[in-house]
Amino acid sequence: MKWSSKSINFSDIPDSLFEKKIYIFSYSLNDRAEASIDFLNNRYKESSVFVKAVEFIDGIYLEGFRADVDSLLRIGFFPANESAYELNEGLVHALIGSYKSAFDHVRRALELVLVGGYFCKKEVSKAHAKEWIESHRQTPLFSHTVNEVKKDSPFLEIDADYYWAKNIKALYWEICDITHVRGEANSSRILNETSCHFGSMALPNITETGLSRFADLYIRVVQEIATMMALFNPPLLIGLPIEEKFGVNEPIGGYYNEFQSAKFKEILPEHYREFFESFVKEDSEIIGVHRYFNDLPDLSDDDINKQIQEWERLLNVSTKKVESEE
Repeated sequence: MKWSSKSINFSDIPDSLFEKKIYIFSYSLNDRAEASIDFLNNRYKESSVFVKAVEFIDGIYLEGFRADVDSLLRIGFFPANESAYELNEGLVHALIGSYKSAFDHVRRALELVLVGGYFCKKEVSKAHAKEWIESHRQTPLFSHTVNEVKKDSPFLEIDADYYWAKNIKALYWEICDITHVRGEANSSRILNETSCHFGSMALPNITETGLSRFADLYIRVVQEIATMMALFNPPLLIGLPIEEKFGVNEPIGGYYNEFQSAKFKEILPEHYREFFESFVKEDSEIIGVHRYFNDLPDLSDDDINKQIQEWERLLNVSTKKVESEE
């Protein structure tokens, strides 16, 4: 990758140990980020797919996680929020050339979504889920969790015909080869093509190979996360008349409207499309939720205006309370 950076002036490097490390790490940081963005937007072979994946995470991702009482009592919004943070941090690190950190972030995002769904299974006790959330229980091993999850529908069916467990494990171990440094090919020196070293430090560098490798895996991770979201929460696969039925008091999560559902399905991997096309017609939860929404009456303009007025009243009450406490 071609990127412009002024040559480092060795006399400018601080003598202080910690200041030296920060100076070298942040050297030409903006130049690196700009060159990475230019590559991803204009020369990366899967640029449009990558942008869609990033937009999905920044847009409707968090709304797609279950928000029913049982799920919230078990895990709250922690796996959803934390995985979104990990995916964002991974991207930011990749843009400045910190590829090893970037891969580690997206690996953790994949783990979090899987483990979060596992702890919402009815076969897993609420006590165990609470212990994990409160950091008193170990995170279950990835392969073990996959094997437990695939025992139940709809994971059972997608695994039987489309090898879901094999696919997600292969992706996970591919990322682990990098984060656990499986040989020199997965080292920072090779990923960043570093040549200028200062003891344990190296002058930062960005490479087309490293950035492409990250973007390829980021796309696959987001696709597998979307697959798990659809399997853990099947109603995401149909667009629902949320605004028409609930107005501004819509559910806090777990459902997509027609536009959001269409965008969501664009993220799903091509090799699972055939499964989901038949699944959406047969799944009992999808059918039940669709019937429930359609049976609800549409709200009138007056109903929605009353909702807005009530929110304005609550906002005024909150504002006055804050002002009185100051």
